[in-house]
Amino acid sequence: MGLTRYAKLTGQGGLVQSDVMSEYLEFLYSLKKYMPFQAYGMPVGISISRPDDLEYMGLQHHVTIDYTYPIVDNIYMMGKIAGAHMLGELYARGLSVCDKMMMQVSMPASWEYCVFSSLLVRGYKDCAKNAGAQWAGNRHFRWPTSCIIGGIASTHCQPKEYISPDKAVAGDVLLLTKALGIQEVLNAHECMKKKSERCAQWLRLSQIVSEDEVRAAFLQAMRSMVRLNRVAARLMHKHNAHGAAHIGFLGLLAYAQSLVAVQKQAVSFVIDTLPVIGKMAAVAKANANANGDKCPLLQGLSAETSGGLLICMPREDAVAFCKDIKREDDYPAWIIGRVESGNRKATITENPSVIDVYFP
Repeated sequence: MGLTRYAKLTGQGGLVQSDVMSEYLEFLYSLKKYMPFQAYGMPVGISISRPDDLEYMGLQHHVTIDYTYPIVDNIYMMGKIAGAHMLGELYARGLSVCDKMMMQVSMPASWEYCVFSSLLVRGYKDCAKNAGAQWAGNRHFRWPTSCIIGGIASTHCQPKEYISPDKAVAGDVLLLTKALGIQEVLNAHECMKKKSERCAQWLRLSQIVSEDEVRAAFLQAMRSMVRLNRVAARLMHKHNAHGAAHIGFLGLLAYAQSLVAVQKQAVSFVIDTLPVIGKMAAVAKANANANGDKCPLLQGLSAETSGGLLICMPREDAVAFCKDIKREDDYPAWIIGRVESGNRKATITENPSVIDVYFP
């Protein structure tokens, strides 16, 4: 039985829509006798104690909270993906050290609790281990309509360890640490699995991509989603990053716009290059053409899950960053655009250059 059957997927990856999220948080708040809460109904699952508070005066406390629907049927890997996606917000601030992580899972009544829950927790816990974080436990709830996976990550840091997102200047370049195309891979893989039900769609896609290529792209996407942006966060300090955003369910352009909107200087972002998991740009174009639509992927509107960091930094630093991350993490990064004087708008050029990305 597939894990994704417990999700309410909307075409935006694992994005939990705002109305569902509000209802869900109200539900969690109603259980407050079982769980401590702070303002705005956000659960506090992590408390960090220090042996001597005076010794740690001046530290900043950063917390990130994230929830997602399951997007793959591999239960263990979905746990790792959910953890990696949540940590992206810390890494986008240059915070490569996470103190503690806690997991929350809400399950429908039909959930086979022992099997599903144990594998999800194992994946999430292994993600915490890879992040160097202390495991703060997991909590489970019955939620009547769908499965929602999430949690909390927390860290304390010195102010100098935090990279403010608002320091971009004209002349900087834009750098991306993971290839795009996650949603196209998931869609193509699902179409291939159900080709007997989706004959026309698979017949169209099979002219572009083979079953072996879809399987290879799917494995590449899985490895990308579970890979942490931890090395990139550390390298942001070495190479003078001026700000970053974690790319998620709303697509590249939305997070680029959110980042440029907070800049202190009046600048704009121009994206002219899109690194995409191999063959997925062609697949996305074929699907868009069949529907008479523009291609969401090439517009930066396609959902990404546990995506890369979009980083602003000087060009010379960006070139060195790309070399360092390839050497240390064994994965590439790409310069995908530039920062110009402007009116705080992010755009993708009409015909961006597409890089087909293949890695084992």
